[in-house]
Amino acid sequence: MSATKPVYQVTFQSLYMAWRACQKRKAASSAAQRFEMHLLDRLFATQQALQTGRYQTTASYCFVTTQPKLREIHAAAFGDRVVHHLLVPELEKLWEPWFIDQVYSNRKQKGTHKAVNQLQRWMRKPACKYYLQLDIRNFFYSIQQGVLLTFLNKGLLKAVKQQKISTEKQLFLSDLCQVFVQTDFTQSVALNAYLAQKVPPHKQLSQQPLGQGLPIGNLTSQFFANVYLNALDQFVKHQLKCKHYLRFVDDFILLADNPEQLKAWQISISQFLDCKLSLCLKADIRLKPVNLGADFLGYIVRPHYILVRKRVVNHLNQKLNSYKKQLLQDLECHTLKLNHHLIGKINATLASYIGHFKHADSLNLIKNLWQRHRWLSIFFDFKAEEYQLLIKISPPKEVNYQQQIRFFAQHYPHASLRVQFGRAYKYYLAKQVELFADCLHLEIEQSGFRPQGKRKRHITKIRLSNQFIRDLCTRGT
Repeated sequence: MSATKPVYQVTFQSLYMAWRACQKRKAASSAAQRFEMHLLDRLFATQQALQTGRYQTTASYCFVTTQPKLREIHAAAFGDRVVHHLLVPELEKLWEPWFIDQVYSNRKQKGTHKAVNQLQRWMRKPACKYYLQLDIRNFFYSIQQGVLLTFLNKGLLKAVKQQKISTEKQLFLSDLCQVFVQTDFTQSVALNAYLAQKVPPHKQLSQQPLGQGLPIGNLTSQFFANVYLNALDQFVKHQLKCKHYLRFVDDFILLADNPEQLKAWQISISQFLDCKLSLCLKADIRLKPVNLGADFLGYIVRPHYILVRKRVVNHLNQKLNSYKKQLLQDLECHTLKLNHHLIGKINATLASYIGHFKHADSLNLIKNLWQRHRWLSIFFDFKAEEYQLLIKISPPKEVNYQQQIRFFAQHYPHASLRVQFGRAYKYYLAKQVELFADCLHLEIEQSGFRPQGKRKRHITKIRLSNQFIRDLCTRGT
């Protein structure tokens, strides 16, 4: 960025709002908290660097995902992510009217579920008897940075001609786009060197030729992908005249009533990608009747119902089996307290997958899952009508003492309940608890805890029978 160019004034308010957007749902992370400790200093320093043209990105972190396959994910430094949230909304205002409506990735009011529902609606039409599903090979690492910057600069100049932005803002946005597009990722810090070495070379950003590739995981990369493939969208809609076309990132589907028409479109698309965008289609090209279903965005989409992809269900079963082993290891170590951290991880995993399942015809799938992993019923309830997962670790705090004991009796009939109470109330409370125990068949353990002052009686701890959980986990009964 050059200091001799007209200066665009970056307001502190815009940077502050970018920080607010960046820390949304990330406030508990260590990076966000370290940034917030010196918030004003960091925001003022960023503002000065942007306005003087000296802003440069810092080293990012690279971690590797193993599901569904080995893949690098680059996490930018938190300060750079704040600038991402400053830049991308400004670009979205300009490009959103230029995108076609059938692009569902990384856009407001879009997303995977709306793309799946739109595909199913088209499958029901008489004019959509066949579908052609295409995918781009190694998409993010095949993007030509020079071509992308050309698209970005043309769009910014177009916005100036339409009087949407000033020349100063156009130059500022253009230079900032160049900073993020041409960032050097050879100095990225690998969080797991062992996994990083296992990633194939063509899947490593640092191994790509100079001027090629964008990092997977950055907000800017997600938006730049739509800008880069907008030329393809316009070609399919206006040159090929395909009425039923939708795209999510680099996965796209075309529908027609004639398979020969789809084959001709495939050849044209392949030539366009090679000549104009330097991209190549994957060899896995699917041309099938819509009645056979399309494996799209984690679902098997058919004209009249939607199923969850088997691979997604298998991943969940693997995770639950892993959690079960951890529970058994805790029991072997004679752990007397529940591992609440592990229960929280199981709850988050189940909630995430059930949120994915509920957009398909999956009620029987979840019931079979509960039947296969019966130990889940110790800790969770599932409301089938609302697809709602309820955790059963402790009773609601607004109920009284007797209702709390009944809660444990109902949800943990084979559990040993530990109740703490002060010595000053020992005889009265012991008699009261014994009365409840006789009625509800609970085993009560007394302790000699003496509270300081008056305290409300509330049961917050429960010790499950180790043999009971072990039997459920090993035999599923």
